[in-house]
Amino acid sequence: MLHRKTSTNYRKWDYFESSEEEEEQPDFEPPDNDPNFKAMEQDIKERAARRKEGKRKAEELKEVANKFMAEGKYRNAIAKYEEAMQCKKDWMILYTNASLARLRLEEWDKVVEECGRVVEYYEVFEEELPPNRLTYFKALTRRGQAYRGLDQLPEAVADFKTALEQCPNDKDAKILFDRYSEELRLRALAAANE
Repeated sequence: MLHRKTSTNYRKWDYFESSEEEEEQPDFEPPDNDPNFKAMEQDIKERAARRKEGKRKAEELKEVANKFMAEGKYRNAIAKYEEAMQCKKDWMILYTNASLARLRLEEWDKVVEECGRVVEYYEVFEEELPPNRLTYFKALTRRGQAYRGLDQLPEAVADFKTALEQCPNDKDAKILFDRYSEELRLRALAAANE
């Protein structure tokens, strides 16, 4: 008796309901002179203007950071890239550029973190990947180099393998992939002989 009262009748779920039976809903039209909709429209315009200004400022800061990179002033470049990231958080080029400066300073953990963010972004937003394949490739190779610096060869090899799937003709990536793979193989062989 108790079982019947608490159980769900799943047979009711088997009935097909045609979408034709649903009422047609008219398209929404905001009422004229409604202050709530005017405020929302104003907010949308203000946000768009802030995004546009943020992009402009980020581009300026990126140019300054690129000049610092060319001069070998890596810490200054990182500071400017980070400032630009605050203006445009979803511009992945800033992260890969900052990671290059960090590679030069051997800040392995930070490179893994920044490049990991880029890789994760493109894995989540797959539709963004095709036009940004080179940025994704750079993130993988730079993170792979950082993993090598951290003596995490399996992760380094995996990143270079994925990078070469994106850009199979890149000679430098192929050289590093082969080098790291051979080093990993030799380590495994040495460990087996011990």
